[in-house]
Amino acid sequence: MQDDYLPGPDDMPATVIARPVVYRILAHAETSPDALALVATASAGVEVSRSYRALRAEILRFADGLRRRGVAQGDRIGIFADNENACQAIVAILAANLLGAVFVPLNARYTARELLDAARRAACSVILAADRLAPTVNRVRGDLPALREIILMENGNGATDFKSILDLGAPDADGWPQLAPDDISEIMFTSGTTAAPKAAIVTHGRTAAAAHIYRTMLDLRPEDRLQSFF
Repeated sequence: MQDDYLPGPDDMPATVIARPVVYRILAHAETSPDALALVATASAGVEVSRSYRALRAEILRFADGLRRRGVAQGDRIGIFADNENACQAIVAILAANLLGAVFVPLNARYTARELLDAARRAACSVILAADRLAPTVNRVRGDLPALREIILMENGNGATDFKSILDLGAPDADGWPQLAPDDISEIMFTSGTTAAPKAAIVTHGRTAAAAHIYRTMLDLRPEDRLQSFF
């Protein structure tokens, strides 16, 4: 391989693209359960950490909780939040992947009009929203025919919230669909700086390939820590 050659998703062997990222995280929780998996901000601005064992349990519980609320493979789950709720967002994204649902990142800076356009085009049936952004969702929910439920990140005050979904699920839940490389993992809207945002379709195979390329090019190892943002 030449030094200036950057491999692309189509260059990846089948063994890479056939194994979705969420499967790799759950497998790592079996082999290194006490290793640190995540440090992130959660509800009320509190920084939390999760071992792979704890992260796995939350992913399974949240996925099972969503399933018990009627979310099924292929459903679109909008994530309308920012770094203040990064821990819940990451758990929700991975749980959606495990369930075979499609997560849709929704920019926390969206106006009501922009949110309506993205959520309607993606046909979101569930929107998981930061509490402070809930009024924006409520302003447009009547114009979103596919939307069945809004889940708040923090305190639902009588509404459905992240914890209530988590409490519904079991940490050893199973019976998940078998994901294929061509199954959709997310619908990501472009920035729309020169035109209306476009909905980019991302598959599990592409996500797995991107993760492999990222790890390879940065020479990441198990003991490394990577600072990022949600």
